[in-house]
Amino acid sequence: MTENIQNKRTEIKIKPPVLVVDDDSNQLKVISGILSMEDLQPICFTNASDALELCAKQSIYVAIIDLSLPDSDGLELLKQLKELNPDMKVIINTGFASLETAMEAVNNEAFAYITKMGNVEELLSHVHRAFHDHLTRYNEELAREVSSRTAELQRSNMDLKYEITERRKMQEELIKARKLESLGILAGGIAHDFNNLLTAILGNISLSKLYTDQNGEVYKRLIEAENASIRARELTEQLLTFSKGGSPIKRPTDIKDLIVDSVTLALRGSKVKSEYVFEDDLFGVEVDVGQLAQVINNITINSKQSMPEGGVIKVGVRNIIDGDKEQTGLSNKSFICISIEDEGIGIPDAYISKIFDPYFTTKQDGHGLGLATSYSIIKKHEGIISVESEAGKGTKFKIYLPALSKNVAIVSEEKVEEEKVLNGKGRILLMDDEMGIREIVSAMLSRIGYSVVSVKDGDEALKEYKQAFDNSKTYDVVILDLTIPGGKGGHETLEDLYQIDPKVKAIVSSGYSNDPVMSEYDKYGFSGCVAKPFKTSELNDVLSKILNT
Repeated sequence: MTENIQNKRTEIKIKPPVLVVDDDSNQLKVISGILSMEDLQPICFTNASDALELCAKQSIYVAIIDLSLPDSDGLELLKQLKELNPDMKVIINTGFASLETAMEAVNNEAFAYITKMGNVEELLSHVHRAFHDHLTRYNEELAREVSSRTAELQRSNMDLKYEITERRKMQEELIKARKLESLGILAGGIAHDFNNLLTAILGNISLSKLYTDQNGEVYKRLIEAENASIRARELTEQLLTFSKGGSPIKRPTDIKDLIVDSVTLALRGSKVKSEYVFEDDLFGVEVDVGQLAQVINNITINSKQSMPEGGVIKVGVRNIIDGDKEQTGLSNKSFICISIEDEGIGIPDAYISKIFDPYFTTKQDGHGLGLATSYSIIKKHEGIISVESEAGKGTKFKIYLPALSKNVAIVSEEKVEEEKVLNGKGRILLMDDEMGIREIVSAMLSRIGYSVVSVKDGDEALKEYKQAFDNSKTYDVVILDLTIPGGKGGHETLEDLYQIDPKVKAIVSSGYSNDPVMSEYDKYGFSGCVAKPFKTSELNDVLSKILNT
C-alpha cells in the first residue's frame, strides 16, 4: 500500500486541491493534516455555501464532504457540486451511515461512501483513485479527439472505422463494470446486516407456523409474511451479486430444462405465451444454476411487462463455434447463445445504454437491480449479455456463455422436493454474535427436538466445546457464524475445534451468502452451510443430511 501511494505521489508534480467540508473543526484538522502529508492541498470549509462559492470560481475535481452540515444537507450539497462540475469525484465521509443515505448517494453519483470510523488508508485510497480516474478520463478524452480527427482524414479506411467502433463498445463495457464495482463497495456490508435482521424475522415467522393451526386465518397471514421475507431475501441476494469475492457455484449443466422452467415460472398467470427453438446437440455449459435461472427470470419478467395485452416470447439456444466472429468481446472459443425476444413496446434509444446500470428503472415499482444483476452474473460466468431493441417493435436479449468440451459429463437439473419439517435429535452448539439470532435459532432447534447451547463468539464456543468433550458430552453439530466483529469467526474457530476433536461436524452460517467459504464450505472443513436468512425447514434439512451420513 505504501509503495502504491509513493508511486502516485511521484506522478503528481503539483499539489492538487481537495475540497473538504465538515462542520467539525477537529475533523477538518485531521483530514487536512493527512492530505497535506500526501502532497495534496486541502481547502477546508465548515459550511456548504462557502464551498459552493469557491467551486463556482475554481475547478475542483475531488471533494470530501460530511452528510450533516449547518446550512445544508450533505446529499443536497453533493447534487449541487455535481451540477457545477459533473466530473467532480465526491467522497461522502459520515459518522452516521445508513442504507437509505448510501443508496441515495450512489444514485447521485457519489464516488465513494465511507464512515468516519474507517482507517486513514481507506480514505487516501479513495482520494488517490479519484485523482487517477480524473487523469484517466482526461487522457481518454484526448484519445477520443485524436481518434475522431484520424477518422475524418481516413474515411476510406474501413478497417480503422471498424476498430474505432469496437473500442467504443469496449469502453461502454468498462464504464458498466466501474459502476458495478462502486456499488460492490456498499453492497456486501448492507446485505449482510439486512440478512441478519431477516434471519430473526423469517425465523420467528417459520417457527410461529409450527404452533399455528394450518386451516386458520393466522396461518394464512404468516404464509404471506413469510413470502414477503423471502422476496426481501432475494433482493439482498441481488445486492450480494455486486459485492467483491464470492464466485458462482458452477457445475456442468444441460440448460434446456432450466430455461423452460424459468420462463414458465415467470409467465405463470399472464397472457404471454412462449415458444422455444433449441439447436440439436447443444454444447454443455458450466453455470451456477440458481444464478442463471435468476437471469432468465429477470429478462422474461421484463418482456412480459412490455406486453400487458399479451403476446409471444421466443426463446432460442444455439451453438457458436467461433465467438469472436459472432460478438464483440468474445474469444475465438466455442459458446452457446441464449436469445429471448418479445413483441413488446421496445426500449427508447435514450435508455438502451442505461438498462444495465444499477438502480436505473422506468417502472414506478421497480428497484433497478434486475438487469444490473443479470449483467454482473453473466460477467462472472465469463460471458456477455447484449440487447437489441427498437421502440414499438420489441426487444431481443442475447446471452453468450462459454461452452464445455464434449467429454465433460452433463448433470440434468433435479426437481426440488417439497419441504417438510422432520423431528431431530442431538446436541447443538450455536455461535452467533447477534443475541436476537441466537434466541430465535435456539427456539427453532428446540422446537425441532434438538438440545441447544448458544454462545456469542469463538472463544466461548471453544471453551464450551472443550468442557463438553472432556466430560464425554460431545456436541453432535456446531453451527458457526462466519463473521464475528472483533473476535474469532467461524473459519478460525473451526480450525481450533479440530485441535480439540478431529471428528467435529460444523455448519457455517452467514449473511454473506456468496462468500467463498459458503460456496465451497467443504474445502474449509465444514460439513454444511446455511445462508441467512433461513426457515426452520431449511435449517432442519441441513442438519438431517449431516447427522444421517
